[in-house]
Amino acid sequence: MKLDKEESAKAYIRDVINSSKFPRFTELLGDNINKELLDDIGKFSAKEDTSHIMSGETDLAFTAPEGKRIFDKLNRIYSKEWNNRKAEIRLCFSTLKDFIEHHRNALVAIISESTGIEWTTSKIIIYPAVYTGGTIIGSKIYIGAGKDFKRNYIDVMIHELVHINTRAGISSIQENLKFMQDSKEITTTIITNKIIDKLNIKSGLNLEHQKFSTQQSYLAEMHYEKLIKISEKIKNFTDTVKIVDMLLVNASADTDSY
Repeated sequence: MKLDKEESAKAYIRDVINSSKFPRFTELLGDNINKELLDDIGKFSAKEDTSHIMSGETDLAFTAPEGKRIFDKLNRIYSKEWNNRKAEIRLCFSTLKDFIEHHRNALVAIISESTGIEWTTSKIIIYPAVYTGGTIIGSKIYIGAGKDFKRNYIDVMIHELVHINTRAGISSIQENLKFMQDSKEITTTIITNKIIDKLNIKSGLNLEHQKFSTQQSYLAEMHYEKLIKISEKIKNFTDTVKIVDMLLVNASADTDSY
């Protein structure tokens, strides 16, 4: 765990800049990103190479005056929000730091057992951030301490750790998935909840399940029991994602037919 405003700002700026390409980011960014700024960002990202931003190298993408103006404005917004949310940020930091110190070994083992994938990442750094939810850049996890995000933060951390553990496997099949993002997120949430159940039993905890947050969440809730049975039967993460995707395709077709 690290507490670092400048480092955590990278995730925020990356997701704001890419919100025009990935609309799901927009709802996570708070009320300070107005339409005018989003329009400016959309024009900028349409004509500039933003690959640096996706890898967290934000400084490399803002050398032009227009880019620097956007970068400076986002930094000011982030700094203001960081100062406004110091209490939540410190709570997020202390909660996760305490959990990691007491349950690190059990968590690492249970994640690998639940996904069927051995760890290939030897070091992961976790940062509290001004955000809602969680995001990843490389082997760094940014956990949001947003004002409307009143929870213990542990389920989000586990969710993002599952993403890091499974990302090599998902990259090999994503082109064949109809609902790639939703299938991945739903499967990750199901596995996160299985991990939470195991931790609760093993360590005497009382962690609550994570809720689905994708645009297909209503289908996931509708077929939750079926999804649980799938995940119990198939231990391999990538095979589970494929089956979840197929279920979403069929369920979406049934819904559209009404």
